[in-house]
Amino acid sequence: FHNYSTARVDDELGNTYGVDVRNGGVRDWNEELQLAREMSTDNLLQRVERARLIHKVMTEFGEASLVGVKAISEGQISSMNPNEPTRSQVYLHNNIFFSRAVDAGPETFKIAKGDKAARKSANRDVQCIGTFHRMENSGLFTLATVLIDYLGTRFVCQSILPGILIGEKSHTLLY
Repeated sequence: FHNYSTARVDDELGNTYGVDVRNGGVRDWNEELQLAREMSTDNLLQRVERARLIHKVMTEFGEASLVGVKAISEGQISSMNPNEPTRSQVYLHNNIFFSRAVDAGPETFKIAKGDKAARKSANRDVQCIGTFHRMENSGLFTLATVLIDYLGTRFVCQSILPGILIGEKSHTLLY
């Protein structure tokens, strides 16, 4: 039983599913994270401030990712590739790229096929990103990445690589 409330309708119509519209635009998670990582670490106070800011950005990124995953699961966000099977669909919302950690193709995992291998692969990717982050090597940049398990599905949520969606040629990926 629900009490009648005129505000409930407004809340549903105005739901942005985690996009903070108060600041006038969508957050650039990658830019915020890289600026925090580039902060000076000459003394203890600067190191503490840098760690606090990195933690703040990553916590807010994780919260925004969770809201986005919930909205995807509810069908509120359309995929970037709607003609693909649901398992293979990817999403872009709030400057976060969402994909499922599933065995989506016949050649993805040749030795150990299945979703279990895909989940383990996603775990290893995040562990490697964490190792790179802890190395604090200047000139080495990683994307904000979180894994979210929701309703039995593991989602990989990453910040957007600058220029990848608009075709900028000034950025290159090196492996």
